[in-house]
Amino acid sequence: MQGFIRAAIGQSVVINVIFVGLILCAVTIAVPNMAVDRFPNIAFGEVEITTPYPGGNPEEVESLVTREIEDALRDMQDIEWIRGSSRSGRSTVRVKFDDDTDYSGLYDELRLRVLAIQNRLPVVNDRPLQPRFNLIDVDEWLPLIQVNITATPGPSPLDQRALSLLGEDLRSRLERLPGVKKVDLMGDQPQQFELVLRPDALQRHGVDINQVAAALRASGRAEPAGSIDTPLGERIIRVENRYRSIDDMASVVVRRDGDGTLLTVGDLVNLTASTTRPIPGSVRQSISGRVSVGAKVLKTPRSSALRVKDAVVAEVDIFVAGFDEPRFEIIYSEDNTIEIRDGMGVLAQSLLLSVVLVMVLLFLFLANRSRRWNVSLMALGLGGVLVMLSSDSGLVTALCIGGLGTIILLTCRAAVLAVSGVVFSFLGALLIFWIMGQSLNEITLLGFILVSGIIVDDAIIVIENIQRHREQGKPLLQAAVDGCAEVFLPVVSAALTTAFAFLPMLMMTGAVGEFFALVPIAVTTALLISLVEALIILPLHVVEGERLLGPDPALKRLRTQGGEGAFMAALRRAYDRLLRYNLHHPKACLSGAGLLFVIALGILIYSSQAPRYGRAPIIRSEFFPEDLSVLMLTMRGPMGTSITATDERGRALAGSLHDMGRNRILTVTTFAGMTLDTTYKPVFANNRAVMMVKLPPRGERDFADARAWMHELRSYVRENWSGDGWSVELRPAPTGPPTGMPVNVRVSGSNDTAISALADDLFAWMQQESGADGMLPGVSDLSDDRQDTAQQLAFQIDRQRASIYGVSEQQIGSFLVGASEGLYVGEFRRHDGDIPLRLRLPEAVSNDPAALMDVLIVDDAQGRALRFADLGTLEITTIPANRERRDFQRTITITGDLDAGSPLSASHVVRIIQDWYRPRAAQYPGASLAFGGEAESTARSYQTLAMAFVLALVLIYAVLSAQFQSFVQPLLILSNVAFSFTGVVLLMGGLGILGQVFDGLIRPERTLFTVNSFIAIIGLSGLVVNGGIVLMDFINRRLREGLDDEEAIITAAHQRLRPIILTTLTTMAGLLPMAVGLPDFSVTWGPFATSFIGGLAVSSAMTLLVLPPLVLIFVRMRRSAQQAWLRYHPASNPQA
Repeated sequence: MQGFIRAAIGQSVVINVIFVGLILCAVTIAVPNMAVDRFPNIAFGEVEITTPYPGGNPEEVESLVTREIEDALRDMQDIEWIRGSSRSGRSTVRVKFDDDTDYSGLYDELRLRVLAIQNRLPVVNDRPLQPRFNLIDVDEWLPLIQVNITATPGPSPLDQRALSLLGEDLRSRLERLPGVKKVDLMGDQPQQFELVLRPDALQRHGVDINQVAAALRASGRAEPAGSIDTPLGERIIRVENRYRSIDDMASVVVRRDGDGTLLTVGDLVNLTASTTRPIPGSVRQSISGRVSVGAKVLKTPRSSALRVKDAVVAEVDIFVAGFDEPRFEIIYSEDNTIEIRDGMGVLAQSLLLSVVLVMVLLFLFLANRSRRWNVSLMALGLGGVLVMLSSDSGLVTALCIGGLGTIILLTCRAAVLAVSGVVFSFLGALLIFWIMGQSLNEITLLGFILVSGIIVDDAIIVIENIQRHREQGKPLLQAAVDGCAEVFLPVVSAALTTAFAFLPMLMMTGAVGEFFALVPIAVTTALLISLVEALIILPLHVVEGERLLGPDPALKRLRTQGGEGAFMAALRRAYDRLLRYNLHHPKACLSGAGLLFVIALGILIYSSQAPRYGRAPIIRSEFFPEDLSVLMLTMRGPMGTSITATDERGRALAGSLHDMGRNRILTVTTFAGMTLDTTYKPVFANNRAVMMVKLPPRGERDFADARAWMHELRSYVRENWSGDGWSVELRPAPTGPPTGMPVNVRVSGSNDTAISALADDLFAWMQQESGADGMLPGVSDLSDDRQDTAQQLAFQIDRQRASIYGVSEQQIGSFLVGASEGLYVGEFRRHDGDIPLRLRLPEAVSNDPAALMDVLIVDDAQGRALRFADLGTLEITTIPANRERRDFQRTITITGDLDAGSPLSASHVVRIIQDWYRPRAAQYPGASLAFGGEAESTARSYQTLAMAFVLALVLIYAVLSAQFQSFVQPLLILSNVAFSFTGVVLLMGGLGILGQVFDGLIRPERTLFTVNSFIAIIGLSGLVVNGGIVLMDFINRRLREGLDDEEAIITAAHQRLRPIILTTLTTMAGLLPMAVGLPDFSVTWGPFATSFIGGLAVSSAMTLLVLPPLVLIFVRMRRSAQQAWLRYHPASNPQA
């Protein structure tokens, strides 16, 4: 190994060219051209099939559309579940593929299967229903930006149609921009032309609606009639008779009387009332209370969100400049780059702060300066941190880091060399990511922050060991070769164990697994690059640096003063006393460590069981907490509320929120006629509306706590906008992996009666127990998918009378369609395309059942005029507004939210409901319970994470056993994993207890155990063994040198004291800003950093204080076993 290192140092030109070239390539090519996202764009493996069926009630939609599509997919392979939702006028089938299958191939097969049965679907407008397919990915629910066009207030503002035309023009412009994948037009209400009949004219002329419709269908067509050859060439012949104006339709002849009089459509319709109108069921959009049309921009996977957004804004400016006096305004909403800048800004600043802290720590431990120097540098470091936190300027940040780095370079070159490895590793990893087509996002940046301290560890071990050999008086080159060679294998093993700890996270399946897959990729890539830098490039730079700049000032002081500084000497004396006590009292030492582990286990058990008994847990669990950058407000009105009334109320509410000021509410985008659940599934209903409330960027807010502001908003909307049959709910908009509601219970089976009974009883019990004194405290916003109902007017045909009068059921049905939706009679040609043409009765008649029953429907054979009432009766019934199915069975889903102060987690709610259901299951034959939402996602992800954890331990053990050629020594080192778990629980549990004892002292989010916390524990399993690896290697070396057992352990422990403390503190320093919340606390990543710091601190302390007694016990037991063997087998003694 020494020959290899010496040869590498001898190739200084080649290595420096590679070093500088890689940095230049990364800085000039990779970083500027790298895609930037908030999250990686992953496919969820879900397809949504939406099929509009105008006029169909939920039962008809289910039987004629939803079930037909389900049957087409019944025997398809690799499908995890199928959910069908049937509402008035719309069928939605959602299909989830099995995780980690060929989503693209399965999507193609699904489309072919559904299109193959299209002819079995109902016919509307003379053609079968047209299913629409949507393969869901991250971009679908996190668009880049939405550009909204709204009319300028004034005496004659632009109408909806004008806004739609402007939106279509803008969409065509934006779709041509590089990096734009597609642009969806939101709030564009499709239109149709309605011919409104006059019932009095129908009755006077003895004509029914079917006769008028037949006449209109027979005309208004444009059909090819062949071609002819003329002296001037071939000419195509075409019968051009399209409807282009209302006069064209008014001139159509309905009947020719015997006296030659022509009865035309114009004699039977109200030409003034006949006009273009929105198709019923269209979603209406508004922005901050103003009617608008929005262009939702989605970018391509390999483009940068920031650059595409800038291009979009520039193109919009050009678009607006094309109008001399534009009567519209542009408002941006759903700007995802705000979260990108905020989130990545927090992470990037945390990374820079960690670099400053690491340099200061390395100086304090390696420079051996006086106390005045140490205090001065700490003051400079603190001042630099404060300046960086108070300034948004990148130049100021760079100057702070550069100035501090220069001072440290001149006083302790080793500190800067160690940190330079971080920069080299990150740039190398970014270059590889750019080549692979990966983006820079919050997940990759988190991995870099996590690995920043780990990368420094390798450099510290090498530099510290070279420095130790220099302190022994060896020449520079020999010290570099010997110092690097001595720790070469331990450093490689440490890097491999860390990589093997993270790589099994790739086993996580589904959207959550793909979401976090970049963490192990980023960590492993940076680690491998840092390994090359620490073992090849770093020794070269140590040698080259001293040759060019002279001896390191820190080493020079060590040689002239002959020893360590006062701080390190005092620390070493204190450690020596503790170490010798533990070696002399191993039982007491191990008992204390075991007690801490038992306490941590007790905290976990208490936290998991406390909610069952109405107690608050010490550590709360939440799968993936939302960051509260966007709030989702849903509004529901009484059944029967028109979409116009819903839109008006929604715009009034949005306007009141907008009036609070841009420092509190940035924008409010309202969609009337639909809502969204937390699985990103749209739910369409005229009495529903959803508002996306965008909070301003962190630096522009006049409130400090977003969660407290959300609670204040929730109280406001409930107090001022609830009542009179209206309800409002406000909760964080989903921004992480799709998990669903915290409370999500499915009641399904084959017995509809039992399903309804079980759902009713369970819902009533959950409402009763959701109070502060109940078993489900903090459960709020309970609802089920049966709460929406609709009033149905059912016409009961008197078949005997209809037969007597010679009226068919088809005629009666056509009359009803004409009274409500309108009869489709053709297409109306406008300058921008064709729109449906419908024939209908006036709303005054169709909306009044009594007037409707009095309308003439047909003349019978004897010439008598028949009213609609002569053929049957109308009955008013209440029906469910939607019908839900899952996996071909009827399903009722109960959902709810958890308040921020609730002692429960999603898993707690599941266990409590299961305890209620078990003794009652026999009462509901043919019905059963299942759980989805956050509980389902949590269970699945934690299960795969647990498997990844076990695999990581196996891989780490394999690496350690290969290095030490022992079965037991790897187990001793792996004991640090248990100690790291102890540290995580003790730190989070301590914060939780402080938060409960001193209300408001600790933010509740700091004590959340999330999926990120579990990932931190897995990562710790590889990191915490690093110190033990090198310590065990040095103990073995000292034992081979012939030292006494205890003396060998003490000597090795003192040799590794400084690097273990340094690596621990530098890794903690890399995560400390994120854990503390500098510059801002992230509820998503803060618990992750807290978990990591707690586990690392305790495990490092155990490495220095508990591992030596364990090794001493093992060495003595092994020697006793060997001596016992030799007593009974003296022939095997080599010295005999």
